[in-house]
This record gives sequence, C-alpha cells and structure tokens, in this order.
Amino acid sequence: MIRHILFDLDGTLLPMDQDKFGEWYLPRLARHAAPEGIPAEAVLKLIYRGWAAMVRNDGSASNETVFRRCLTDAYPEQAAAISRRMLDYYCGEFQEAKWLTAPTPLAKLAVEAAGRHGRDVYLATNPVFPRPGTEMRIRWAGVDPAAFRDISSYENSSFCKPSAGYFREFLERNRLRPEDCLMIGNDAWEDMSIRELGVPVYLVTDCLENRQGLPLDGAAWTGSLAELVERLDALDVKLLCEHLPRLLAGEEVQMPEFNFQTGKRVAHTHPMRVEEGQPIIIEGIHGLNDALTESVPREMKFKIYISALTMLNLDDHNRIRTTDARLLRRIVRDNLFRGTRPETTMAMWASVRRGEENYIFPFQEEADAMFNSTLAYELPIMKKYAYPLLCAVQPESPYYTLARRLVKFLNYIRVADVEDEIPVNSILREFVGGCCFYREED
Repeated sequence: MIRHILFDLDGTLLPMDQDKFGEWYLPRLARHAAPEGIPAEAVLKLIYRGWAAMVRNDGSASNETVFRRCLTDAYPEQAAAISRRMLDYYCGEFQEAKWLTAPTPLAKLAVEAAGRHGRDVYLATNPVFPRPGTEMRIRWAGVDPAAFRDISSYENSSFCKPSAGYFREFLERNRLRPEDCLMIGNDAWEDMSIRELGVPVYLVTDCLENRQGLPLDGAAWTGSLAELVERLDALDVKLLCEHLPRLLAGEEVQMPEFNFQTGKRVAHTHPMRVEEGQPIIIEGIHGLNDALTESVPREMKFKIYISALTMLNLDDHNRIRTTDARLLRRIVRDNLFRGTRPETTMAMWASVRRGEENYIFPFQEEADAMFNSTLAYELPIMKKYAYPLLCAVQPESPYYTLARRLVKFLNYIRVADVEDEIPVNSILREFVGGCCFYREED
C-alpha cells in the first residue's frame, strides 16, 4: 500500500520550459554573484562547472560542498564572497524569474490529495539549488513548503538525478521502504530511475521531458496533473480498513461517495450496516491485493478474479481481440456515466493496461475462483453506443487511427437494439445502464 508520495518540482508541480528558464536566470545569477574584478561570464562558466560536478557527485560529500569546492579551486580568495552573493540572489532577485513558469492550481490540489488518507508527502526535486531557491519555486507553484515532510536541496544531498544513489539516499534519510512509495515526476530519465529501487512512477505528461527517447511503458501510470489529482483522491484505503472491521462487527459506518463526473469525493455520506452472515462485496482493480483489506483476516475473504476473455472470431483467420472488447466497454461506460469523451478514454487506456500489469496480474493466482464475464451478444449491444462516438473522432486527433480501426472492426457487427431483453442483473448493465442494483424504487 502506498503510504509516501514523492513529488518532483520543476515541470511537475511547476510547469515550465527548463531550458528557457535556465537561459534567462543563470546569466543574471552570474552578474549578481560576480565580485569586483571577476567578469560575470567567468562566473557563469563556473556555475555550469559546479552543476556538472554535482551531477557527477559520488556521495563522498554534499552537493553544496562539491559546488563550493569548484568556486574555491577557481577563485580561492573570492569563493566565499561569490557563494554569499549567490545565496543573496536566491533569497531575493530570483523572484523575477517566476514569469518563465506557468503555475497551475492543480499543483496545490495534487499535494493536498496526496497528503490525505494518512499518506506523507515529500519533495524529491533535483538537488542543485540551495534551500531558499527551492522553497521560492515551491511557493511559485502555489504550495506551502511546510506541506512536505522533507525537501531535497544541495545542502542535504550528495547525489543528483538520475543517479539511483540520489533516491536511495532520500529514502534512507527518511526511513522509507520502496514498496510503500510512489514517485511523481515528468522526466523519463531523471525521475524513472527510481524504479531501480522498486518504486513505481506516475509520469506527468503536461511538461514531459524525454530527451533520450526512452520507452515510457516502464512507468506504472502516465497522465496529466489533472488525472493525477483524480487518481490520488479516488481511494481512501485507510478509511476502508477502518470501516471493514466495524461493519463485520455489526456497527454502522458513514460511507463516503465519489462523483465520477467531477472526479472528486462529495461531502455527502450515507449510513451502512450489514447483518450477520451478510457478505461485503468489494469490486475494483485492487480487489485481489491484500493491502486493500489488510484489516480483515485472509480466511474471511473469498477472492474472485473476473476477466473478459473474448470467445468469438470474425472468421477462421481473424480473432476478436479481448482488449478491443474491453476498450469498447470502457468507452461506452465512461461516456454514459462519467461524461468522458472517447479520446480521453483512449488516452488513459495505456495507463489502464499498466495498472492491470501492476495490480491485477501479480495477484491473480491468489484468487479463490475465476470466471469469464464476456457475453456472446455484447458486441451488437455495444455497437449502438460506441459506433457514433468513434465515428465522431476527428482526423487531427492523435487517437483517430485507433478509432478508425475500431470502427472498421464494428462494421462486421450488426447492431442489436434489444436492450429490453438484457437481464437487469446482467454485467452488461454496468456499461449501458438499467442495472437492478442501482434502479430507484418508485
């Protein structure tokens, strides 16, 4: 279970073009720091040399010490003055560089959502800045530095990203276990290197950095900062683990409600109590993972693995992909009940598949039973809803090719407008509506 959230800063919580940011502020830092008799151009080269030395740091000294050593080697008598002037810049004039960033209110929402449900929040930013410069950028993002239990800076770090040593040092300093952590960043090279330690990564795509052209399928999730806020705020494992023993003991609890249209929990709750011998059914991608229900003994659980495995072919040579049938289910459901456009669902599909790889397949052998939820007649039903949505995807959309492939596939399927004949307790009702479990009594 994820108990600790590690955030990157630049490009993640604080959107920016880091190249333009550095090109604008570094010459100003050099001019401010240059003492009399030393050209600003020489100090700028020295700053770059010091940064390169910090990136190469092997852990033998703090990044601050390594950087100041470069100053001392170049200008032994003026090094202390240059260092003081740099710190003075980060405490004041550095504020002028804010215009090069694009703060978003989503940053504060993401940090707040990460800190709910008993989770701790940390800032694991590349430690090449002194603490004042890091805290100033945090405030630009609209976040209070006090929201983080620890903030990496060049004073408390002796490695830099993408070295796994940086992340190992960060985890050890805060006594964090990799299996309890999640890293959230935007750089495929610098932030995803934490996977070497067994920490999953959510790769934020708003300001995605991938100069090395690395494959992104190593990230457990990819998505926008807005999608991250929804994901962080959707599941309250701590509250669930508190409620389950109370329900089993016959107590009444106040159940929270989640609005999928807005992507947020609503203030309204509803009471729930179960009678003796009445089962509690929990459904979802994490259902097989004991961490979700760790407050309930294993012998009191019966785990069922439900999977849609398509059993039909178009002909002797062309099979119907299971993933296509499942994607159609999701497109229809998300549009009808969550107000989601098909392009958004298709954009999240790769992340859904990675979620399966991380949170379903590793636990499927722990299931006590398994059954196939595919129905022979579901594709003719789904076509009625999915076909017009897919046809509406425009050629300029990055998901146009996928949409057209699904349209071509559905052209082989006849529409069956026979919804009145679908049982009200059928699994198809989850996707097209009319399920008896949600039908209100008159």
